[in-house]
Amino acid sequence: MARDEQLYEVATTEFSKGKIDRGLLAKARVLVAGEEQAVEWKYVELRVQQMKADKISRYGKASKDAVEIIAPALGRFIWHFGKTLALAILILGMIVGALSFFGVNI
Repeated sequence: MARDEQLYEVATTEFSKGKIDRGLLAKARVLVAGEEQAVEWKYVELRVQQMKADKISRYGKASKDAVEIIAPALGRFIWHFGKTLALAILILGMIVGALSFFGVNI
């Protein structure tokens, strides 16, 4: 089942069980000009839009939280990698210098 269909199923189940957002129901009534037969379907449509918006806002918050965690860790990794690389270059330079001192051509 596709994502939209799952959201519609959730919304219709909520409506049939009476788990209704009263403000959203009022909006649905206004949008269908009080036509009672269309209220439930408009409510379901609005509820699906609301669930999609909630998912998007949660995703955005999760992304921001991830950046706040990953950025400092990445900074530390780059700092330590840079120090390790500098140390490796220093050691390699010392080895090349020692070999040159003893007359070994490389």
